[in-house]
Amino acid sequence: MGQACNIFSDALRLKPSDPVTLNNLGNALVSYGRITEGIHYLRKSVKLRPVYYDALCNLGRAYRRAGDAQSGMSYLERAVRLQPDNPIGLILLAESLSNLGFQEKSLPIYERCVMDEMRFADAIYGLSSAATCTDEIWLRRAQNYLNNPQLSRDDKILVHYAAGKRHSNRRGHPCPCGKSDNRCA
Repeated sequence: MGQACNIFSDALRLKPSDPVTLNNLGNALVSYGRITEGIHYLRKSVKLRPVYYDALCNLGRAYRRAGDAQSGMSYLERAVRLQPDNPIGLILLAESLSNLGFQEKSLPIYERCVMDEMRFADAIYGLSSAATCTDEIWLRRAQNYLNNPQLSRDDKILVHYAAGKRHSNRRGHPCPCGKSDNRCA
């Protein structure tokens, strides 16, 4: 177990009903691959403080990491209802929708984040990845965002690298930027 887990475990012994410490321990456990145990502490945190945005997001992410994105959806939806303009919950919700095969539902969420410049590179990558699984109209919209001259060089590198990795095993399938065979990464 990592040092962070040890520190949060010690803190939890002093204050066993502290939702922040439960969230921090749960999140640390998930990051060390102890997902089931992490979910246990994150659920306790949310039970103690049902409107704790960070814990709701972390719990939704932990369930997705456990391969159960469906169970995490309700927590992410609650988080987004609490803070509808917070990009972290929006991106996590859109990613989970895409993972569950609901790309059409994720696209407007990603596009909203792009338009509002919230977590711009993550939003453009998510939009472009989901768009490749839907129709040509969304793919063209994603390509327009990727080719926008206002997109910083660093953001372009990040988006193209991630998109290239995603498509490297799909020979002949274009990256969202429009280039095929992983030439953009």
